[in-house]
Amino acid sequence: MLSACGGGGGGGSATPPTSPGGPGTSTKTLAVSPSGPATASFDTITGGIGATVTMPATSSGSATLTATLSATPPSGFPAVSDAARRPASVGGTLTPIAYVTVSSSVSVTFKLTPGVVATPPAGTLPTYGYLAGYDPTNGWTAVAGATTKIGATFTFSSLNASYTIAPGTNFVVAVFASNTLVAVAPPGNTDVCVASVAAQPSGAGRLAQSSAGQVQTVSNRLYVTRHGDDRTASSMRNSVAALRTVPLGGENGLVHEAITLPAGSDATKVAAQLRGVAGVVDVAAVHRRFLTGDAVANDPLLDNDRQWYLSITNVDPGAWALTHGAGIKVAVIDTGVDETNTDLAPKLDKTESIVGGIVTTSAQDTNGHGSNVSGLVAATTNNQYGFAGTGWDVHLLVYKVFPDTTSTVDCQGADTADEAAAIRDAVANQVSVINLSLGSPNSGGVDAAEHAAVAFAIQNNVTVVAANGNEGVGKLPDYPAAYPGVIAVGASNVSNLTPNLYSSITSEGIASYSNDSPTLVAPGGDAAGTTDTDYLHWIAGYGTTTANLPADRCSNSGGVCVVLFNGTSQATPQVSAAVALMMAKHGGSRTLTPAQALTILTTTAHKLPPTISTTRQGAGRLDVQAAVAGS
Repeated sequence: MLSACGGGGGGGSATPPTSPGGPGTSTKTLAVSPSGPATASFDTITGGIGATVTMPATSSGSATLTATLSATPPSGFPAVSDAARRPASVGGTLTPIAYVTVSSSVSVTFKLTPGVVATPPAGTLPTYGYLAGYDPTNGWTAVAGATTKIGATFTFSSLNASYTIAPGTNFVVAVFASNTLVAVAPPGNTDVCVASVAAQPSGAGRLAQSSAGQVQTVSNRLYVTRHGDDRTASSMRNSVAALRTVPLGGENGLVHEAITLPAGSDATKVAAQLRGVAGVVDVAAVHRRFLTGDAVANDPLLDNDRQWYLSITNVDPGAWALTHGAGIKVAVIDTGVDETNTDLAPKLDKTESIVGGIVTTSAQDTNGHGSNVSGLVAATTNNQYGFAGTGWDVHLLVYKVFPDTTSTVDCQGADTADEAAAIRDAVANQVSVINLSLGSPNSGGVDAAEHAAVAFAIQNNVTVVAANGNEGVGKLPDYPAAYPGVIAVGASNVSNLTPNLYSSITSEGIASYSNDSPTLVAPGGDAAGTTDTDYLHWIAGYGTTTANLPADRCSNSGGVCVVLFNGTSQATPQVSAAVALMMAKHGGSRTLTPAQALTILTTTAHKLPPTISTTRQGAGRLDVQAAVAGS
């Protein structure tokens, strides 16, 4: 049984209902190759279980695969509790629905799990569905919730998981159901959203995090586009008992709103109901976005000389000799900011929390990620204290769109309706740049509310800069970085001979976790592990003294709160600050269009060695001095 997951079955067996009838298994073949995915639809098997599986394009090799749908695990399939990398869960009970066993006569390699659509046994209506993949080499490689649920049918998107199906081995996909929301994590972790397999020791740095495997949609909110007349508004209100309606702009007689549904509502059914209301143009899901860096904090004494990233990108002294960025505002949409931080408080022109559509004026950070990003953009410079922000005199509007952390979990997701509201408010408050060090895998697709808000910002000459994502080689940019016109920032790293000695740097490269196809890259670090003590492998910056998870909390040792981070989250604010400096040099707020800013950044970027493909480095590594000089 799945005792490690609070119940269910992986090594045990399930007893499916006896009706409706059908064979005990269904077997199909799929031809896979690097050119694209292949899909097979299984016959309904005993108990009324149905499924469709889509194998992704291979990263190596071509083959004809054999895939079998069954209600019980294949022979020899190990119990989850016996697997070296078993999935972890917090609460809830997982019950097996079905298994898909995939085999091949030749070796083929994949970088994504299969996509699966599964229907549980007849007569069951589980609320939540979960997917796991297992192969003999890697053990359990992915555990995630269903992307969508329509009726009793679950749809699971592909997840990041490098594995090879070799002759004589099987890749097994297990589908589970639960009537309780189960927080799931990659195997070997106790923090439900740390992506690294290794446990994170207390007192170490915050490694780059991928949001692959997290639940991607919000169960109780919808994004509605409707005609702006009173009759449509009244009809919509009468058709659904919304707890809250948040306006999200409009154009050409149409208005956009995020509605919050009562607890227990089926968002899919409500969406179908709303689409039938006269005057409602469209109803879309609201997605979740996650931080692109996580784990636990480290707060050694600060030495400003260890901000190596300001030297390698020619901020200090290069760009600062040209401008200090006065008069430019950057919006940071994140986990908030430590409003008590000596270096950050003077730069805060506005702080606001927008969580679940509820707006408050405080954005106090209980995570540390937003404080870190804010400091990298605009920590007060030349004040004989703490860190120097890339933007020197640049000011901040900070929006907290992530819920508060707890004493045990620091990876809460933000919903895109709140993010969209923050983007639109930032545009109205005259920011020049919006920083989004957040995202979700490209496979989750476009989010309507977020996409419209990003397009609105760009149309109003606000440059949007977003983290390209931390899923690694072969992965497309996360959303929102993948939207047209957004500057997508990947992460670079350095190799050095002597720890903590800038002059010993021998080369630059791309961080192992950084996604492909960025606009450009900026320093994000790439530590060998959480106990790596070399500052040149990290981005040092601020955290928060009010983190709810004790391991994330800075103690202000020596009077300064210091955290070591890796991630495209840390690369992104360096680019946002560079754009702010470019604006100031060019003539002031919004004097460069987003397209002009993008062109300047890409044409002035420092080209990394030609052995590093443009797929990995984009236009090259950020050169702030050259970008400001070219503005």
